[in-house]
Amino acid sequence: MSCVDSAIRYMHLNNVETPYKVERSEKESEGGVNLGRLLATNTDREEELDRLKTRGTSVNEKELAAVFIVKELEVEIAKLVLLLKSHPFGLDVEDVPSKALKEEKVKKLVKLRSIYFGQGIDARRRIESDIVDSFNNQYPE
Repeated sequence: MSCVDSAIRYMHLNNVETPYKVERSEKESEGGVNLGRLLATNTDREEELDRLKTRGTSVNEKELAAVFIVKELEVEIAKLVLLLKSHPFGLDVEDVPSKALKEEKVKKLVKLRSIYFGQGIDARRRIESDIVDSFNNQYPE
């Protein structure tokens, strides 16, 4: 859905269909329209794509601490643990304890990504390619 389509849908929903509704939600499941940040310029697109690549492939602790909240770190770690355990080499890795501090979780994510990217399976390139494809589907030019 393009930016203009989102704005038109929002205006129709909140001014025509339900003009006196007090609470307005952006959740699609509740009939809302997401009016998140719109990428209006090429610079906006490049910055957002770089941010997504950093989130998906960085092994720098400072970068990861800046772009992830704790719950997102836990999800990323869980994904990597599953990937590494299902790897043909059967790598023995452990999940991070839920009570661990954010810094410990960031270090664990860096360690797991380093292991995963070091397997010689072009994982980093494949992940970046998936990120670019997903980005282009979400934000078509």
